Amino acid sequence: MTTRIIVVAIFATLGTPALTSAQIVDSPQYLSWAKAGKGASVTLQSTTVMGDDPTPITSTMVYKLRELNPDKAIIDMVTTTDQTGKTVTNSPQEFTIRRAFPLLPGIKKEDIGRPNDALEKGDETLKLAGKEFKAQWYTFKGRTDAGPSTTRTWMSDDVPGMLLKSVTTVPKVKAVITLELIEFKTP
Repeated sequence: MTTRIIVVAIFATLGTPALTSAQIVDSPQYLSWAKAGKGASVTLQSTTVMGDDPTPITSTMVYKLRELNPDKAIIDMVTTTDQTGKTVTNSPQEFTIRRAFPLLPGIKKEDIGRPNDALEKGDETLKLAGKEFKAQWYTFKGRTDAGPSTTRTWMSDDVPGMLLKSVTTVPKVKAVITLELIEFKTP
């Protein structure tokens, strides 16, 4: 019993000042959904081409803002895929995006929600879903079960969820996975 009290006292003494002294900032994800409004939806399509097989595997993810309040946004996501050779639609999944969170030491406010390990980055205008978006792109290396990968991701604050497009290549298995915005609706 005494040990638990001491551990709790140490955590409260050492842990609390770090969190309470951190600057509280708005989540860019929350802000992107809030700007679009309740009922807004984003549809992303993923296309995977593997090896010499010309038949792509496609999945479509529809994200819709169901609830918005000053503290959080609640997003429903429905995925439809043809991975098994027939079209399957999954049950909706719910995601909660909190508005405020502590800005961690060493992170700049403008970098929140952006890849911090990018090898390259730049600006580009993309035309997707019938609209033009000013985007920031980031290229980074990763690793998959099949080997090393390279991903370029385009992001914009003008789209709920901020993701416009992403292309990942895995050379060892000749895989290219493309994820891109195909529809954006506002209420």
